[in-house]
Amino acid sequence: MTIDQVANCITRTGAKMQDAVPDPVEGTMVSVARDCCDLSAEGPFATLKDLLDAWTAKAKAELAKTPDQLEVNGVKVLEKAGVVDSGAQGFVYITEGMHLASRNELPEASDINLFKTASIDADEGVGADIHVDHTVTDTAYQFCTEAVVLLKDGGDKKAVVDSITQLSSKEDIGDSVACVGAPAKQGGNMIKLHIHSNDPEKVFAHLKQFSREPILRKEKVEDMLEMRQLYHEDSALDLADAKFSIVGMCDIVLPPGLRDSELQTLPVFVVPSDTQEPIDIRFTNSNDTCAALNRQRHADTAIRYTTAASNPMQIKIEILAALAKRKPSLCVDIVVCRVHMLKSWRSFMP
Repeated sequence: MTIDQVANCITRTGAKMQDAVPDPVEGTMVSVARDCCDLSAEGPFATLKDLLDAWTAKAKAELAKTPDQLEVNGVKVLEKAGVVDSGAQGFVYITEGMHLASRNELPEASDINLFKTASIDADEGVGADIHVDHTVTDTAYQFCTEAVVLLKDGGDKKAVVDSITQLSSKEDIGDSVACVGAPAKQGGNMIKLHIHSNDPEKVFAHLKQFSREPILRKEKVEDMLEMRQLYHEDSALDLADAKFSIVGMCDIVLPPGLRDSELQTLPVFVVPSDTQEPIDIRFTNSNDTCAALNRQRHADTAIRYTTAASNPMQIKIEILAALAKRKPSLCVDIVVCRVHMLKSWRSFMP
């Protein structure tokens, strides 16, 4: 394959991006990928390096346009927040990585700088100090909603997308619809649907007509407005100047903004039967819980979970860490703590 044939493949792939997502929104990853992949006016290319030079430059230029392109209810939300679209930035990182590798300038994977967030500099000619923020959610819809559906025999992705699109236009159920399909290991096909909606339950109920199972394979809902509030509003509890430290406070039952390093929490574990490796639920998040709950929805994936409490040495470690701060320590009732910490996991306990 010649370099120009590779360029032609990239251009055709960009064109297909337009068809991959119903009603693509300008100023997002889809529009940036579509436009920057159009290399028809950039060639011919003598080497792969020349191709990647042109592709990366065009990708960065298209990324810089996103603050001016993306509008929600007439508001340029990215421009308002001073950021670019995060999905588009992720796509540019991919092209930039290939570009750096072709020039032998890609850092070794062991270099921690490889994982730092990059910015686009003014001397690159595409705008100054454009930073990425993953929590820009000025939108009419509150919940990022996803579902995996094991389709009935003969069902396909197009039928699902057409139905959701019709429902959305008729009842304004949501936007940002994206859908991917793949063969299912159980046979037949399955799809994963993404939509921003104010009524996730209505979305899930609508999708059940396409499912060969009585319940959907997976369901997931994230509150985008809550995420924005946690990241952009000063709601954190600062206990740096507190007169005492707390041991045993179960911060897993507190809102994230109220958690603080001054709270010394006691480990409580759940133990899945398939691995028998204890999971310290202090270090889990809502995605971990959602994944575990989805697993319990179906007999072919469900497993048994047991629990394990802190042993005396683990409790002693937390108490000593609190005392090391040279403050009086308040020890909350340990039994009460354990009960509350397990509440977030109770849905799939035996």
